[in-house]
Amino acid sequence: MTRQQTLGIIGVWMILLPLLGIPNAWKLNLMVLTGVVVLVLYWHMRRESQSVPSVSKNVHGPDFIENVAVEKKEEVTAQ
Repeated sequence: MTRQQTLGIIGVWMILLPLLGIPNAWKLNLMVLTGVVVLVLYWHMRRESQSVPSVSKNVHGPDFIENVAVEKKEEVTAQ
């Protein structure tokens, strides 16, 4: 299961949690625990995105090069 799917399931959990009819003390503890899980997932996703090296511009040269016909020079041969 990917982290995005996990966050989606947690979102559904947060919507359903107040409707389950469980005691308020349990509900509060479950909400705090769910918040901690969301923070940990966020931290992992942020750390993963920062570890991917970004591509800097103009590493390989300019992006656009004009196509210009190159004339061949005739070789002069001595006879």
